[in-house]
Amino acid sequence: MKRILLLTTGGTIASQKGARGLMPITAGAEMLQMLPNLPCRAETTELMRLDSANIQPEEWLQMATHVYAVLDNYDGVVISHGTDTMSYSAAALSYMLRNLDKPVVLTGSQLTLAAENSDGPANLYNAFAVAAEGRPGVYVVFAGKIIRGCPVIPTPAMASSPSVPPSAPTMIVSTNPISPTRKVSSIDGHAVFRAIRYTSFEPGSPSFVR
Repeated sequence: MKRILLLTTGGTIASQKGARGLMPITAGAEMLQMLPNLPCRAETTELMRLDSANIQPEEWLQMATHVYAVLDNYDGVVISHGTDTMSYSAAALSYMLRNLDKPVVLTGSQLTLAAENSDGPANLYNAFAVAAEGRPGVYVVFAGKIIRGCPVIPTPAMASSPSVPPSAPTMIVSTNPISPTRKVSSIDGHAVFRAIRYTSFEPGSPSFVR
């Protein structure tokens, strides 16, 4: 049975009601207890407890560094994450983790994991299923979709599901064997910034930016 690590970062999926509203205080072990019959052997490490609106490049590097450090010991990694910035984190990790030969899967939910009719249990279970399948690369699993990390487009609070451009591949889980790429060999903490293109505009510039 595949061995998958759950890295928790906070977000709605890990939240409970507190004196100041929802707070990301649910531990990873408690989250796993809500998911019987997982298709893999799951372990968990708490990385942070943040509202994802507060996740910055420093946290992207923290996630990438931890994944790099533990990936040799696991068949894949699932990262539970808030929906506000999950798209940004997935794209950043796609650039920062080079030559992945194992899956790194991000997921979250619109409702807390324990809430009635929550999308959390299904999203988290599906994330583990995708990680256990062994497809190498960074992915977002959300609302029944598997999306590569780079093409995910952030939408306000991802109101229903991550949005993807028309040309982006949306996949379903496959049982076909995947040929692994090269083993992850490094973390490039600056890659995400090199991927950003800067363009200056002046009054009267053509209105081709949407």
